[in-house]
Amino acid sequence: MNFTDYLNHLRLEYSLTLLSGTGDIISQVAASSGFGSVSSYHRLFTEKFGLSPNVYRKLSKQNDKLL
Repeated sequence: MNFTDYLNHLRLEYSLTLLSGTGDIISQVAASSGFGSVSSYHRLFTEKFGLSPNVYRKLSKQNDKLL
């Protein structure tokens, strides 16, 4: 893993907490996580987790309701 991959990994992991814990729109989550481009954030998120940030947020909220 090179430095850029590691940095993106950290940013994506941080964005998970923002998606679950805040009501920020996706562009705000991307910016707060250190991404300069929403499209890059969306692409990398989907590649890493297999679903879009919006779908992750919806599933996260559903899981919270079940607990």
